[in-house]
Amino acid sequence: MKQRTSKRLRMLILLSAFSLKLMAQTPATCFEIESILVAACGSPEGENEMVRFIVGPNTLNVVDLSVSWPNGGNPYLGICENAATAAKVAAINATIVSCGLILEPPVGDLPPGAKVILATSTNVSVVANSFASLSDTIYMIFQCAGNVTGHFKNYGPPSTGSRTLQMNFGPGCSDVVTYFPNQLVTQNGTQGDQVGAYVNFSASGGASYGNDGCQAIIQVPNIQAQAGQTIVCPGDTISVSANLQNFSLSNSLWSGGSGSFINPNSLATQYIVGPADVGDFPLYITATGNCGAFISDTITLTLNGGIIASLQADPLPPYCKGDVVKLIAAGGDQYQWSNGATAANIEVSENGTYIVTVSNACFSQIDSMAITFSEVNANFIATPKSGLAPLPVTFSDESSNNATSWNWDFGDGFISTDQNTTHIYNTAGLFPVTLKVTNLEGCISYAYSEITVTGDTITFIPNAFSPNADTKNEMFIPVGANVFNTSGIIYNRWGGIVTRWENSEGWNGTDEKGKKAEEGIYIYDVRSTYVWGKTKRYTGWVMLVR
Repeated sequence: MKQRTSKRLRMLILLSAFSLKLMAQTPATCFEIESILVAACGSPEGENEMVRFIVGPNTLNVVDLSVSWPNGGNPYLGICENAATAAKVAAINATIVSCGLILEPPVGDLPPGAKVILATSTNVSVVANSFASLSDTIYMIFQCAGNVTGHFKNYGPPSTGSRTLQMNFGPGCSDVVTYFPNQLVTQNGTQGDQVGAYVNFSASGGASYGNDGCQAIIQVPNIQAQAGQTIVCPGDTISVSANLQNFSLSNSLWSGGSGSFINPNSLATQYIVGPADVGDFPLYITATGNCGAFISDTITLTLNGGIIASLQADPLPPYCKGDVVKLIAAGGDQYQWSNGATAANIEVSENGTYIVTVSNACFSQIDSMAITFSEVNANFIATPKSGLAPLPVTFSDESSNNATSWNWDFGDGFISTDQNTTHIYNTAGLFPVTLKVTNLEGCISYAYSEITVTGDTITFIPNAFSPNADTKNEMFIPVGANVFNTSGIIYNRWGGIVTRWENSEGWNGTDEKGKKAEEGIYIYDVRSTYVWGKTKRYTGWVMLVR
């Protein structure tokens, strides 16, 4: 953090208009350290490092200056001002291509608001760290020669810790700044060791790290242009502006584009998009300084293109009732469907014409698609639906008139593709009949019915059996023609249940606990279910013989 000891705030209660202007440009404190060129170009490095500071509201004299360098091995050697330093200043001024100027302070006085660079040696190289782009007036003072090793710590690991620079112009007039060598950066902005690394300090002491290569720590003029929006429509009025830093403006001019600027000589103005502005087109701002130097910047605007709306369906037709179709719109940034949806894609399952408005910031276009879901309905009449085998049944198609193919399944293993047909059932049973119809679009529908074919209903029930393991007459099992299943209950002579069975299992002569029943007469209650679904009850007696 930046620290100050006994800052002098020499504020005047009554100020002239000139003083008000001056105080707005200078710090209220005695002086402020603004920047350190830590890793200087040139050899030896210790003769080419620099510190930039700005003087507060009162004149300072270099005789009062003392410095405590971060590298404690280098003493402060005082300020030298002589013919050699005058020649050095003249040589530096000769390298400046902008309209800046380097001055030495007369009799060591640094006036209020002065920007000052302290070079670490009178032997500083004129060209190692460039002043070419200087556009301001800066005072330059030189530490007397003698230190050749660096006054600052270049890049190092976090264990390096921090480094602190302290400068004093007498009691109550000092400034202290601190930086961390491990945060120094290269020219590509990554932390690392490379010449050109500098540290800037805010008024509150916050440190920021940069690297402009072999440049002196001058405040380079900068202009930055911006627009209220960069995606524009024909005829739009766009706010444009430019921010200047470290530049004394004489005049400015906006240019470019086929449209017009409301006030082309104002840093902040408006641009009306012209008829010939297409695609990406540039606008330029050029700022000219008091000495004729200029800086410029460019804004690129993009004319929002027209709309070519497209609408596709997935899958492609034909469609059948029950299908879901995805409609896919493209070509814009926004979509409004006739059904209220606002997504680019919607899913539909009803007949209709679906309309979408495709829009971007400038244009809109309408597209539509008609979707039809085909339907076929299967139906038939069977005559008769029941009877004794052999039973001929006539099947008459009653499906919707758009059916184009018919597939009959009569439930007994036989099929037909006739529209109307007759089928003979030769055996008794329940037969599920299915009609499948298809239309030209490939849509399918099914109809169902059931045919009951009856036959002989006689069930033979034995009156005796002998479960004695001789493999003969071992089971009591009712049997008969067309019997699908039997179930039964066996009672003893006193009405008690001996056993029961399902699924035509019959009785093996044991009770429900698996114990052999005694010889004798038993009562049965048998139910026979026939293949056409009818059930008939039989009761009587049976003799168990061991």
